[in-house]
Amino acid sequence: MQQSMARDFLVRLSEKPTAWQELLRFYFTAAALKAVYNLDISDVEDSRVAIIENIFEGLREVTISAQFLLERVPLVQHLPTWTPGIGKFFKKVAASKAPNDLLMETEFAAAKERMEASGTVDASVVSQLLSRLAQTAGAEDDTHEEEVIASGVAAVAVEALRQTFSTSAGFFAAMVLHPEVQQKAQAELEAVVGQHRLPDFEDKQSLVYINAIVKEILRWHNVLPLGVSHRTTEDNELRGYFIPQGTMLTPAVWACMHDPEIYPDPDRFYPERFIRNGQLDPTVLDPADFVFGFGRRKCPGRHFAEAALFILIASVLHVFEIGSPKDEDGRPVKLEYEQSHGFLSYPENFECTVKLRSAAEATSLIRDSRPQQDPI
Repeated sequence: MQQSMARDFLVRLSEKPTAWQELLRFYFTAAALKAVYNLDISDVEDSRVAIIENIFEGLREVTISAQFLLERVPLVQHLPTWTPGIGKFFKKVAASKAPNDLLMETEFAAAKERMEASGTVDASVVSQLLSRLAQTAGAEDDTHEEEVIASGVAAVAVEALRQTFSTSAGFFAAMVLHPEVQQKAQAELEAVVGQHRLPDFEDKQSLVYINAIVKEILRWHNVLPLGVSHRTTEDNELRGYFIPQGTMLTPAVWACMHDPEIYPDPDRFYPERFIRNGQLDPTVLDPADFVFGFGRRKCPGRHFAEAALFILIASVLHVFEIGSPKDEDGRPVKLEYEQSHGFLSYPENFECTVKLRSAAEATSLIRDSRPQQDPI
Protein backbone atom coordinates (compact mmCIF):
# COMPACT_ATOMS: atom_id res chain seq x y z
CA MET A 1 0.00 0.00 0.00
CA GLN A 2 2.73 2.49 0.96
CA GLN A 3 4.50 1.82 -2.33
CA SER A 4 1.53 2.58 -4.57
CA MET A 5 0.78 5.69 -2.53
CA ALA A 6 4.38 6.88 -2.76
CA ARG A 7 4.22 6.59 -6.54
CA ASP A 8 0.98 8.52 -6.65
CA PHE A 9 2.74 11.17 -4.53
CA LEU A 10 5.50 11.40 -7.13
CA VAL A 11 2.94 12.14 -9.83
CA ARG A 12 1.29 14.85 -7.76
CA LEU A 13 4.64 16.36 -6.80
CA SER A 14 5.79 16.46 -10.43
CA GLU A 15 2.61 18.37 -11.28
CA LYS A 16 2.74 20.77 -8.29
CA PRO A 17 6.34 20.90 -6.99
CA THR A 18 5.74 24.06 -4.95
CA ALA A 19 2.97 22.34 -2.97
CA TRP A 20 5.29 19.72 -1.45
CA GLN A 21 4.16 20.35 2.15
CA GLU A 22 0.46 20.14 1.28
CA LEU A 23 1.06 16.98 -0.73
CA LEU A 24 3.11 15.39 2.05
CA ARG A 25 0.29 15.92 4.50
CA PHE A 26 -2.24 14.51 2.04
CA TYR A 27 -0.04 11.49 1.32
CA PHE A 28 0.31 10.49 4.96
CA THR A 29 -3.30 11.34 5.82
CA ALA A 30 -4.56 9.15 2.97
CA ALA A 31 -2.17 6.37 3.95
CA ALA A 32 -3.34 6.46 7.58
CA LEU A 33 -7.04 6.42 6.62
CA LYS A 34 -6.43 3.53 4.22
CA ALA A 35 -4.57 1.48 6.82
CA VAL A 36 -7.01 2.16 9.63
CA TYR A 37 -10.42 2.35 7.88
CA ASN A 38 -9.70 0.94 4.40
CA LEU A 39 -10.71 4.28 2.90
CA ASP A 40 -9.57 5.15 -0.63
CA ILE A 41 -8.92 8.89 -0.82
CA SER A 42 -7.99 10.45 -4.16
CA ASP A 43 -9.03 14.08 -3.73
CA VAL A 44 -6.81 16.50 -1.80
CA GLU A 45 -9.97 18.43 -0.91
CA ASP A 46 -11.73 15.38 0.56
CA SER A 47 -13.61 16.34 3.75
CA ARG A 48 -12.11 13.42 5.64
CA VAL A 49 -8.64 14.76 4.97
CA ALA A 50 -9.79 18.09 6.40
CA ILE A 51 -11.00 16.33 9.57
CA ILE A 52 -7.57 14.83 10.21
CA GLU A 53 -5.87 18.15 9.44
CA ASN A 54 -8.10 19.98 11.94
CA ILE A 55 -7.11 17.52 14.65
CA PHE A 56 -3.50 17.86 13.59
CA GLU A 57 -3.52 21.66 13.71
CA GLY A 58 -5.13 21.64 17.14
CA LEU A 59 -2.32 19.48 18.49
CA ARG A 60 0.30 21.55 16.69
CA GLU A 61 -0.78 24.77 18.38
CA VAL A 62 -0.85 23.36 21.91
CA THR A 63 2.23 24.61 23.75
CA ILE A 64 4.46 22.44 25.89
CA SER A 65 3.60 24.50 29.00
CA ALA A 66 -0.12 23.95 28.42
CA GLN A 67 0.47 20.23 27.95
CA PHE A 68 2.31 20.07 31.26
CA LEU A 69 -0.46 21.95 33.04
CA LEU A 70 -3.16 19.59 31.81
CA GLU A 71 -1.16 16.46 32.63
CA ARG A 72 -0.12 17.53 36.10
CA VAL A 73 -3.30 19.30 37.18
CA PRO A 74 -6.09 17.37 35.40
CA LEU A 75 -8.79 19.36 37.20
CA VAL A 76 -8.03 22.40 35.03
CA GLN A 77 -9.74 20.70 32.07
CA HIS A 78 -13.07 21.36 33.80
CA LEU A 79 -12.52 25.13 33.98
CA PRO A 80 -14.54 27.35 31.58
CA THR A 81 -12.98 28.51 28.33
CA TRP A 82 -13.07 32.14 29.48
CA THR A 83 -10.64 31.41 32.34
CA PRO A 84 -7.89 34.09 32.19
CA GLY A 85 -4.50 32.87 31.02
CA ILE A 86 -5.47 29.36 29.93
CA GLY A 87 -8.79 29.86 28.14
CA LYS A 88 -7.06 30.09 24.76
CA PHE A 89 -5.49 26.70 25.35
CA PHE A 90 -8.86 25.15 26.22
CA LYS A 91 -10.37 26.50 23.00
CA LYS A 92 -7.60 24.87 20.96
CA VAL A 93 -8.12 21.56 22.71
CA ALA A 94 -11.88 21.80 22.12
CA ALA A 95 -11.31 22.69 18.46
CA SER A 96 -9.30 19.49 17.91
CA LYS A 97 -11.64 17.32 20.02
CA ALA A 98 -14.73 17.88 17.83
CA PRO A 99 -13.20 16.57 14.57
CA ASN A 100 -11.58 13.72 16.51
CA ASP A 101 -14.98 12.64 17.85
CA LEU A 102 -16.44 12.88 14.33
CA LEU A 103 -13.66 10.71 12.94
CA MET A 104 -14.03 8.22 15.78
CA GLU A 105 -17.79 7.83 15.40
CA THR A 106 -18.50 8.34 11.70
CA GLU A 107 -15.61 6.53 10.04
CA PHE A 108 -15.62 3.66 12.51
CA ALA A 109 -19.35 3.12 11.95
CA ALA A 110 -18.90 3.30 8.16
CA ALA A 111 -16.03 0.80 8.24
CA LYS A 112 -18.07 -1.56 10.40
CA GLU A 113 -21.05 -1.27 8.03
CA ARG A 114 -18.88 -2.03 4.98
CA MET A 115 -17.45 -5.07 6.71
CA GLU A 116 -20.87 -6.42 7.67
CA ALA A 117 -22.32 -5.75 4.20
CA SER A 118 -19.50 -7.51 2.36
CA GLY A 119 -19.16 -10.33 4.84
CA THR A 120 -15.38 -10.20 4.41
CA VAL A 121 -12.46 -9.13 6.58
CA ASP A 122 -9.97 -6.81 4.91
CA ALA A 123 -6.49 -5.82 6.08
CA SER A 124 -7.54 -2.57 7.79
CA VAL A 125 -7.04 -2.10 11.53
CA VAL A 126 -10.78 -1.69 12.15
CA SER A 127 -11.71 -4.82 10.21
CA GLN A 128 -9.08 -6.94 11.92
CA LEU A 129 -10.06 -5.82 15.42
CA LEU A 130 -13.78 -6.25 14.81
CA SER A 131 -13.13 -9.70 13.42
CA ARG A 132 -11.34 -10.69 16.60
CA LEU A 133 -14.12 -9.20 18.70
CA ALA A 134 -16.70 -11.22 16.74
CA GLN A 135 -15.01 -14.40 17.87
CA THR A 136 -16.23 -13.62 21.39
CA ALA A 137 -19.79 -12.78 20.25
CA GLY A 138 -22.32 -12.67 23.04
CA ALA A 139 -20.02 -11.07 25.56
CA GLU A 140 -21.81 -8.45 27.62
CA ASP A 141 -19.14 -5.83 27.08
CA ASP A 142 -19.13 -5.93 23.25
CA THR A 143 -20.50 -2.38 23.03
CA HIS A 144 -17.84 -1.11 25.39
CA GLU A 145 -15.14 -2.97 23.46
CA GLU A 146 -16.31 -1.39 20.21
CA GLU A 147 -16.09 2.05 21.80
CA VAL A 148 -12.55 1.27 22.91
CA ILE A 149 -11.65 0.14 19.39
CA ALA A 150 -13.23 3.25 17.81
CA SER A 151 -11.27 5.53 20.12
CA GLY A 152 -8.03 3.62 19.72
CA VAL A 153 -8.02 3.44 15.92
CA ALA A 154 -8.77 7.17 15.63
CA ALA A 155 -5.71 7.80 17.79
CA VAL A 156 -3.66 5.52 15.53
CA ALA A 157 -4.70 7.50 12.43
CA VAL A 158 -3.76 10.83 14.00
CA GLU A 159 -0.53 9.42 15.45
CA ALA A 160 0.54 8.06 12.08
CA LEU A 161 0.07 11.47 10.45
CA ARG A 162 1.76 13.32 13.29
CA GLN A 163 4.94 11.30 13.17
CA THR A 164 5.31 10.78 9.44
CA PHE A 165 4.36 14.22 8.14
CA SER A 166 6.64 16.15 10.47
CA THR A 167 9.51 13.71 9.97
CA SER A 168 9.23 13.83 6.18
CA ALA A 169 9.12 17.65 6.27
CA GLY A 170 12.34 17.46 8.30
CA PHE A 171 13.78 15.22 5.60
CA PHE A 172 13.15 17.86 2.91
CA ALA A 173 14.89 20.42 5.13
CA ALA A 174 17.85 18.11 5.71
CA MET A 175 18.34 17.55 1.98
CA VAL A 176 18.53 21.29 1.35
CA LEU A 177 20.98 21.87 4.18
CA HIS A 178 23.11 18.81 3.39
CA PRO A 179 23.31 18.34 -0.39
CA GLU A 180 26.21 15.91 0.05
CA VAL A 181 23.82 13.48 1.76
CA GLN A 182 21.37 13.79 -1.12
CA GLN A 183 24.14 13.08 -3.63
CA LYS A 184 25.33 9.97 -1.77
CA ALA A 185 21.78 8.66 -1.54
CA GLN A 186 21.18 9.20 -5.25
CA ALA A 187 24.45 7.44 -6.10
CA GLU A 188 23.33 4.43 -4.06
CA LEU A 189 19.92 4.43 -5.74
CA GLU A 190 21.51 4.49 -9.19
CA ALA A 191 23.81 1.60 -8.25
CA VAL A 192 21.12 -0.58 -6.67
CA VAL A 193 17.94 0.37 -8.54
CA GLY A 194 19.26 1.70 -11.84
CA GLN A 195 17.66 4.27 -14.10
CA HIS A 196 14.82 2.25 -15.59
CA ARG A 197 12.53 1.67 -12.60
CA LEU A 198 11.57 3.10 -9.22
CA PRO A 199 12.76 1.64 -5.90
CA ASP A 200 10.54 -0.84 -4.10
CA PHE A 201 10.59 -2.73 -0.81
CA GLU A 202 12.62 -5.56 -2.34
CA ASP A 203 15.49 -3.04 -2.55
CA LYS A 204 15.29 -2.13 1.13
CA GLN A 205 18.03 -4.43 2.40
CA SER A 206 20.45 -3.22 -0.29
CA LEU A 207 19.71 0.49 0.22
CA VAL A 208 21.86 0.84 3.33
CA TYR A 209 22.38 4.59 3.04
CA ILE A 210 18.66 5.26 2.52
CA ASN A 211 17.91 3.23 5.66
CA ALA A 212 20.52 5.26 7.52
CA ILE A 213 18.83 8.48 6.37
CA VAL A 214 15.53 7.24 7.82
CA LYS A 215 17.21 6.55 11.17
CA GLU A 216 19.04 9.86 11.16
CA ILE A 217 15.95 11.94 10.33
CA LEU A 218 14.08 10.27 13.20
CA ARG A 219 16.97 11.20 15.50
CA TRP A 220 17.82 14.66 14.19
CA HIS A 221 14.29 15.98 13.85
CA ASN A 222 12.20 15.06 16.91
CA VAL A 223 8.47 15.41 16.39
CA LEU A 224 7.75 15.15 20.12
CA PRO A 225 10.79 16.63 21.91
CA LEU A 226 9.37 15.61 25.29
CA GLY A 227 7.58 12.49 24.14
CA VAL A 228 4.32 11.46 25.76
CA SER A 229 4.12 11.46 29.55
CA HIS A 230 3.42 8.22 31.41
CA ARG A 231 2.05 7.63 34.89
CA THR A 232 3.67 4.91 37.00
CA THR A 233 1.34 2.03 37.90
CA GLU A 234 3.36 0.97 40.93
CA ASP A 235 6.18 2.12 43.21
CA ASN A 236 9.59 1.95 41.58
CA GLU A 237 13.20 2.89 42.10
CA LEU A 238 15.70 4.24 39.60
CA ARG A 239 19.35 4.84 40.46
CA GLY A 240 18.56 5.27 44.10
CA TYR A 241 15.55 7.56 43.54
CA PHE A 242 12.19 6.38 44.84
CA ILE A 243 9.35 6.90 42.35
CA PRO A 244 5.92 6.41 43.95
CA GLN A 245 2.91 4.99 42.16
CA GLY A 246 0.98 7.61 40.20
CA THR A 247 4.04 9.74 39.38
CA MET A 248 3.93 11.47 36.00
CA LEU A 249 7.12 10.79 34.04
CA THR A 250 8.11 12.80 30.97
CA PRO A 251 10.76 11.31 28.65
CA ALA A 252 13.36 13.81 27.45
CA VAL A 253 13.43 12.34 23.94
CA TRP A 254 15.23 15.28 22.32
CA ALA A 255 18.00 15.14 24.93
CA CYS A 256 18.39 11.39 24.42
CA MET A 257 18.62 11.80 20.66
CA HIS A 258 21.19 14.60 21.01
CA ASP A 259 23.39 12.98 23.65
CA PRO A 260 26.98 13.44 22.39
CA GLU A 261 28.12 10.32 24.25
CA ILE A 262 25.75 8.23 22.13
CA TYR A 263 25.66 10.31 18.94
CA PRO A 264 28.90 12.32 18.50
CA ASP A 265 28.39 15.79 17.00
CA PRO A 266 24.62 15.38 17.57
CA ASP A 267 23.47 18.57 15.82
CA ARG A 268 24.99 17.40 12.54
CA PHE A 269 22.80 15.49 10.09
CA TYR A 270 25.10 12.54 9.48
CA PRO A 271 23.55 9.22 8.33
CA GLU A 272 27.00 7.60 8.29
CA ARG A 273 26.85 7.33 12.09
CA PHE A 274 24.55 4.31 11.61
CA ILE A 275 26.83 2.51 9.12
CA ARG A 276 29.87 0.31 9.70
CA ASN A 277 31.67 -1.73 7.06
CA GLY A 278 28.99 -0.97 4.50
CA GLN A 279 26.12 -2.24 6.63
CA LEU A 280 23.81 -0.78 9.27
CA ASP A 281 25.59 -0.86 12.62
CA PRO A 282 23.46 -2.76 15.18
CA THR A 283 25.56 -1.39 18.05
CA VAL A 284 24.29 2.17 17.49
CA LEU A 285 21.14 3.01 19.45
CA ASP A 286 18.11 2.91 17.13
CA PRO A 287 16.21 6.24 17.36
CA ALA A 288 12.94 4.40 16.63
CA ASP A 289 13.19 2.81 20.08
CA PHE A 290 12.74 6.31 21.55
CA VAL A 291 10.76 8.49 19.17
CA PHE A 292 7.81 6.09 18.90
CA GLY A 293 7.24 5.98 22.65
CA PHE A 294 7.64 3.41 25.37
CA GLY A 295 5.85 0.52 27.02
CA ARG A 296 2.18 -0.13 26.46
CA ARG A 297 1.74 3.32 24.92
CA LYS A 298 4.36 2.75 22.25
CA CYS A 299 3.05 3.90 18.88
CA PRO A 300 1.27 0.91 17.28
CA GLY A 301 1.98 2.34 13.83
CA ARG A 302 5.77 2.33 14.19
CA HIS A 303 6.49 -0.22 11.46
CA PHE A 304 3.89 1.32 9.14
CA ALA A 305 5.50 4.75 9.62
CA GLU A 306 9.04 3.49 9.07
CA ALA A 307 8.00 1.68 5.88
CA ALA A 308 6.16 4.76 4.60
CA LEU A 309 9.19 6.97 5.30
CA PHE A 310 11.59 4.56 3.62
CA ILE A 311 9.67 4.21 0.36
CA LEU A 312 8.86 7.93 0.21
CA ILE A 313 12.47 9.02 0.77
CA ALA A 314 13.86 6.46 -1.68
CA SER A 315 11.28 7.33 -4.35
CA VAL A 316 11.64 11.10 -4.04
CA LEU A 317 15.44 11.05 -4.15
CA HIS A 318 15.43 8.73 -7.16
CA VAL A 319 13.60 11.18 -9.42
CA PHE A 320 13.77 14.62 -7.77
CA GLU A 321 16.41 17.12 -6.75
CA ILE A 322 15.63 19.08 -3.57
CA GLY A 323 17.37 22.44 -3.37
CA SER A 324 17.41 25.93 -1.92
CA PRO A 325 15.05 28.63 -3.18
CA LYS A 326 16.64 31.43 -5.21
CA ASP A 327 16.65 35.16 -4.51
CA GLU A 328 15.80 37.86 -7.08
CA ASP A 329 19.30 37.58 -8.55
CA GLY A 330 19.05 33.83 -8.96
CA ARG A 331 21.41 33.03 -6.08
CA PRO A 332 20.57 30.28 -3.55
CA VAL A 333 19.03 31.63 -0.36
CA LYS A 334 20.99 30.67 2.75
CA LEU A 335 18.62 28.81 5.04
CA GLU A 336 18.76 28.15 8.77
CA TYR A 337 17.18 25.10 10.32
CA GLU A 338 14.81 25.93 13.16
CA GLN A 339 12.18 23.81 14.87
CA SER A 340 8.89 25.10 16.26
CA HIS A 341 8.55 25.04 20.05
CA GLY A 342 5.09 23.60 20.58
CA PHE A 343 3.94 20.20 21.77
CA LEU A 344 4.64 18.99 18.22
CA SER A 345 7.77 20.18 16.43
CA TYR A 346 8.15 21.10 12.74
CA PRO A 347 10.71 22.84 10.52
CA GLU A 348 9.99 26.51 11.03
CA ASN A 349 9.51 28.87 8.05
CA PHE A 350 11.35 26.55 5.70
CA GLU A 351 11.12 26.61 1.91
CA CYS A 352 12.78 24.58 -0.80
CA THR A 353 12.63 23.87 -4.52
CA VAL A 354 11.77 20.49 -6.04
CA LYS A 355 12.66 19.65 -9.63
CA LEU A 356 13.01 16.51 -11.73
CA ARG A 357 16.58 15.19 -11.90
CA SER A 358 16.26 14.21 -15.56
CA ALA A 359 13.04 15.53 -17.03
CA ALA A 360 12.51 12.90 -19.74
CA GLU A 361 13.59 9.81 -17.79
CA ALA A 362 11.97 10.85 -14.50
CA THR A 363 8.69 11.77 -16.16
CA SER A 364 8.61 8.41 -17.92
CA LEU A 365 9.33 6.51 -14.69
CA ILE A 366 6.63 8.36 -12.79
CA ARG A 367 4.03 8.01 -15.53
CA ASP A 368 4.66 4.32 -16.15
CA SER A 369 4.67 3.32 -12.49
CA ARG A 370 1.51 5.08 -11.34
CA PRO A 371 -1.14 2.58 -10.18
CA GLN A 372 -3.99 2.58 -12.69
CA GLN A 373 -6.73 1.33 -10.38
CA ASP A 374 -5.26 1.76 -6.94
CA PRO A 375 -6.33 5.24 -5.76
CA ILE A 376 -5.09 6.72 -2.53
